[in-house]
Amino acid sequence: MCILFYNGNIGTALPYAILFIIGWRLLTIHRLIIDLAMNLSTYISALSKYAQLQSLWKAQNSDQVNALTWSFAIYTTCMRVFTTLMTTQDTAVIIRYVVMCLLNIWVLMTIIYYRKTGKKEE
Repeated sequence: MCILFYNGNIGTALPYAILFIIGWRLLTIHRLIIDLAMNLSTYISALSKYAQLQSLWKAQNSDQVNALTWSFAIYTTCMRVFTTLMTTQDTAVIIRYVVMCLLNIWVLMTIIYYRKTGKKEE
């Protein structure tokens, strides 16, 4: 935010820098805030995937969705599970990534299910 609103005058950027520092200190000091943010991000991610699934179910067409993108999302979450297992072994983080991976797989399978065969009509 500081960079977006900086116009050459340090006085206009200073409030944003202070707000950033205060927010950063709050996040690093209070474990409750970190846990709440982690849980909320899980719910928000799950709801966004559910919204994508609802859109696919309603349209019964996956032409506007790229399966490769969702494949990358699955790969990314699997690697996050792996690296978390190798480094911190934090159970809450692992559960979050496993849930996200399963939802990504569900979206990809729905995309594949609704994919058209590719036959051209003449």
